[in-house]
Amino acid sequence: MKTRKLTALLLTLVMSLTMGGLTVFADESGDAGTDENPPTITEPAEPNDKPGDPEDLDKTEDLDETEDLDETEDSMGSGENTDKPDVSIEVTGIPEKPVKAGDTISYTVKVEANGADTTGWYVIANDRLKAEIDKSEIPGEKMDLNGNTATLTYSIPKDFYISSSKYYVDFKLTDGEKDKYGFENIFAQNFGNVINAVPTLENSIDFQVKGLVTDTAYPFAVTWKNTSDYAVKNFSVDIWTEIRDKEGDNYGKNLPTHKVTGYPEGAVVKQESGSVKVENLTIPAGGSIKITGTVSFPAEGKGQLHFNELLNGALVNQISTTGFTVNASAGGNGNDNDNTDQKPGTTPDENTVKDKATGITVRGVEEGVALSVKAVNKDQQTAIEEQVKKLLGNTKGIKIFDISLLKDGKEVQPGAPVKVTMPIPEGFGTNLKLYHQNEKGVLEAVNISVKDSNVSFEAKSFSPYVLVNMGAKAVNTPVNGKSPKTGDTSSMMLYLMLALAAMGSAGFAAKRRVNG
Repeated sequence: MKTRKLTALLLTLVMSLTMGGLTVFADESGDAGTDENPPTITEPAEPNDKPGDPEDLDKTEDLDETEDLDETEDSMGSGENTDKPDVSIEVTGIPEKPVKAGDTISYTVKVEANGADTTGWYVIANDRLKAEIDKSEIPGEKMDLNGNTATLTYSIPKDFYISSSKYYVDFKLTDGEKDKYGFENIFAQNFGNVINAVPTLENSIDFQVKGLVTDTAYPFAVTWKNTSDYAVKNFSVDIWTEIRDKEGDNYGKNLPTHKVTGYPEGAVVKQESGSVKVENLTIPAGGSIKITGTVSFPAEGKGQLHFNELLNGALVNQISTTGFTVNASAGGNGNDNDNTDQKPGTTPDENTVKDKATGITVRGVEEGVALSVKAVNKDQQTAIEEQVKKLLGNTKGIKIFDISLLKDGKEVQPGAPVKVTMPIPEGFGTNLKLYHQNEKGVLEAVNISVKDSNVSFEAKSFSPYVLVNMGAKAVNTPVNGKSPKTGDTSSMMLYLMLALAAMGSAGFAAKRRVNG
């Protein structure tokens, strides 16, 4: 009887321990299969979304420290307000017709405050034309609010040199304070405005870009016509060729030779290594000038012939030919479209252009198109970083590439989608996101492929592209000392083993007692 009671007591104790262990295990593990990471956000957040909302964050980012995110912070506020002011801005007065020297520009920004207290608020106009007039490297004009409107008026000087046919302007409404990240508190923005202008000089280039071979002098001619009612004085032209060998490297010492054979009376020609400069030029009002010359190439490669326009010694514009290819004079017929060496059954490679500095390549462009990759200005970079912060919260790094295609020195868009490949920047991992800033200044998500330390994507148009480093992907590791919520059966197995061992020991002891 005592043996049976002892056995029953031991079994009760084992069952109690086992059930208790299972209860603890269940509490730690939670609902199985519900701990998967949510899908990465691929669309920009709505204007009223807050960066602290969990659904606005990529959960694959390492965010163990909850204090890194202020869940009540307004993405455009200082971090103290819990509600984003419901405000918007409307811009009027952007010139509809191209402006010219002597014209006056006046635009008005109307603020729809919807009851918000706008005391101390103002508008910043990032006007590239006005910055050029003021000789300011960073555009940015403060527009004080009068009631709920702000107005900016300025005139283009009558003797001002208009270098471009298009100037961008955007507007930001701010209270002038900084948020905890050091950015301006922006309550409303307006992008995508363009001031069209009549350039002071109209230009044209005459130069063959087909059938070029080495060690042959090819003629060029460039003409400038003055569209203004004032004479352009102290004008000079720097003529040079940007050319690389077929591997994309610089020529080194094998530079093209440029010679000027015809130029206006009174001009000064300076022959330099790899270039030639024509100085002391004057273009009368409504008049024109013409410069002629030759250029020859010592080695094979691809390039562009450039004409830098300088006023009072400062660069104001650059015009260029379309891209061309130089073949060896002893091979083929000198035609850069000759595919006589092509193997049977193959097709020519798609035309590819490459930016040497960044390593970015674009495949599938039409012949004669060149690639340009530049940095954005400080204000545009700040605006983009603010948008990224709205979409993703904290990130591990941001790289902005202002990519464009050029033909005859002017920006063009591809006629069909092209493939872009860019090396992953140093310090970036493979958990990346890519955004394209559209004409309205809004970031649009782009599908990417990451392979062999490169990011590839398809592009239908070009303007700034933003590559975001999201950091290391989350792994299924213990958090705050607790076991993973799914896939861990070690605790249950431990309890079962203990239970079986206890039951076996009790049975063995009872058997020995009976047999003894």
